[in-house]
Amino acid sequence: MKSLGLVVTVWAAVAACGGRSEADVAAYKETVQQTLAAVAAHRERSQAATTPDACLAEHHRYDAEVRPRVLRMQELSTGMDDCMRSRGRADWADMGGMCSSMTGELDQYQTSACALSDTALDRGETARHCDVMEGYGRRASDRANNAGNCGGVVGGPGMMGGAGMM
Repeated sequence: MKSLGLVVTVWAAVAACGGRSEADVAAYKETVQQTLAAVAAHRERSQAATTPDACLAEHHRYDAEVRPRVLRMQELSTGMDDCMRSRGRADWADMGGMCSSMTGELDQYQTSACALSDTALDRGETARHCDVMEGYGRRASDRANNAGNCGGVVGGPGMMGGAGMM
């Protein structure tokens, strides 16, 4: 009877994680790393954009690369946030909100990038944007590690596995 109770408890915990899987966490982490790499490349390429046309071309290239990644992170974050809430870690369930903030930053940057008459000032706006996106990216990476621990699937004792406690 104890075995059945354990099976039911484990099944309920897995079901509460809203479909989050080890593959979702891995995909999220990979997408975060790709996004951070794209932000770093944009920071560097923007320094070489010395004309308004070059600035706009780089901005359009960057947005086309990063926006779909942030949207993918948003899709993957739902199950991970649900799992963290279900495990009593509502303070870790901010991945979806963070992705929304990243999208908002991309939207703001879309209107401010290359909008100034001085390309040096435009590069300053690019640096500000990249700093913000890198901050979100680091936080997203930390949360992905927390999400992996939510179900005890990623390295070490997690919220459900081993010696870890909520």
